[in-house]
Amino acid sequence: MTKLERLLNLIAALLDAPRPLTARELQERVVGYPDDLTAFRRAFERDKEDLRTLGVPLAVEPAPGHDPPVDGYRIDRDEYGAELHLEPDELAALHVASNLAHLQDGVESGRVKLAGMVAEEPEDRPAAGDEEALAADVAIGPRIPTLVAAAADHRAVAFAYRGERREIEPWRVSFARGHWYVEGFDRGRDAPRLFRVDRIDGSVEDAGEAVHEVGELTDPAELRAWEFGDGEGVEARVLLDVPLVEEVRRLADRVEPAPGGGAVASFTVRDERAFWSLLVGFLERAELVAPPELRERYLAWLRHGSAS
Repeated sequence: MTKLERLLNLIAALLDAPRPLTARELQERVVGYPDDLTAFRRAFERDKEDLRTLGVPLAVEPAPGHDPPVDGYRIDRDEYGAELHLEPDELAALHVASNLAHLQDGVESGRVKLAGMVAEEPEDRPAAGDEEALAADVAIGPRIPTLVAAAADHRAVAFAYRGERREIEPWRVSFARGHWYVEGFDRGRDAPRLFRVDRIDGSVEDAGEAVHEVGELTDPAELRAWEFGDGEGVEARVLLDVPLVEEVRRLADRVEPAPGGGAVASFTVRDERAFWSLLVGFLERAELVAPPELRERYLAWLRHGSAS
């Protein structure tokens, strides 16, 4: 998680806040902040200074429900919007774009534009891997300000996703691993879901007032490729040879000793093709053993791949 991604997520959280949020609440809501309290405080203080440098009206007010009083933070959208004569969705886009421009070392802020434009390629582009290099590669897109505004205004939205109409009540818009994500309550699934914004087909439409409370949030940066998707997920069990156990331990949900030696690793799988790619890399040192229907689909995929 880069500083750019964390600032994007902080902007979205502050725009979404119906009341001032404490530092601890922001630590829990904003993707990219460390769990360690001391490290979080240092990062949060730097981020507040960045927002003030941008001229973002970061308001500090007593957070309700605390005795003794605790500082709370929010973006004063009314004040900022009144000065710039912007609608809420335009204001959300401006906050995002401003952060992108601010974090480009040596790149003119005018290169980042609203309405979905990506920054032009600078001649003195930072080296690959530099945190600032990401700034020129983040497309805001027309859906991002719409989704952020919907979360801020507690509105539901509707869109087509992989050929199906979905209605969600957005909770958070975040940026991780080079992609935008929107998380919220899916009315059709009657459960929280996480969507990759670039996989939305067409426009995002208003779908009325949101009625569900914000639930437990997911950190997209912590998910692996096979864990992405909008389904419940299937628990896959993989039998591992001994030499592979330590390598897989960091990837699996859990690893348990297997009778007769080796170990059994458990994975939550939503994207089967991504999981197949992982398994193929293990060669004969790993065997998908359960559930049976998932094993059958994997073997059929292997046969199809061999035939082609």
